[in-house]
Amino acid sequence: MDDFSVEGLYGILLAVALSVILTLYSRRRMGRTWQGVVEDVRSYRRDRSTGDDSTAQYEDYVRVRYRTDAGKRGKITFKRRQFDAALPGVKPGDRLIKEAGSYYPRKADTH
Repeated sequence: MDDFSVEGLYGILLAVALSVILTLYSRRRMGRTWQGVVEDVRSYRRDRSTGDDSTAQYEDYVRVRYRTDAGKRGKITFKRRQFDAALPGVKPGDRLIKEAGSYYPRKADTH
């Protein structure tokens, strides 16, 4: 046990604590349910350049702002590819439904 260090133990405890916190947050988010209406959908681009490279690198994002039926406002930010897969064609006025067990809401059926 001469090679065992207190700093190593602190590192392990920190990693375990961080893992527990992230797991609890994810479970809490996955367990929420709500329904609401899309208020705004905006696209924007972030510069992902490292500064070392002469070429610019961009990533496209979409932010969806919504209001739940309970009156609470929220927003979800997607990478463009995620948005196109999860909520294709969503626009202001569309209804969203967030079900327990799903990470993102889905667009409500209109028929």
